[in-house]
Amino acid sequence: MPDIKITDIELQLLNRPRQDGHLGFAVFKLNDSFGVADIGIYKDGSGIRLNFPEKMLRNGRKLQLFYPLNAESREVITKAVFEEIEKQRKG
Repeated sequence: MPDIKITDIELQLLNRPRQDGHLGFAVFKLNDSFGVADIGIYKDGSGIRLNFPEKMLRNGRKLQLFYPLNAESREVITKAVFEEIEKQRKG
């Protein structure tokens, strides 16, 4: 597993999930040195998935602003966000 530390997770959950499975957004700190925001949280048939922000350029091309570079990093981030969702649901 990569040496990634996810802290200070904040969730902005929708009152009701949208039809496309959108549950809300996540914000967190990465290794206590980088703020990460506007991570879309979605639920689909396989569970929770995260969408990382992108920007549409004038030429119609999409530019990913930031994203995990490998599956292991994505798994660490997704697990941390999922655990925070569960913690908030339990109250």
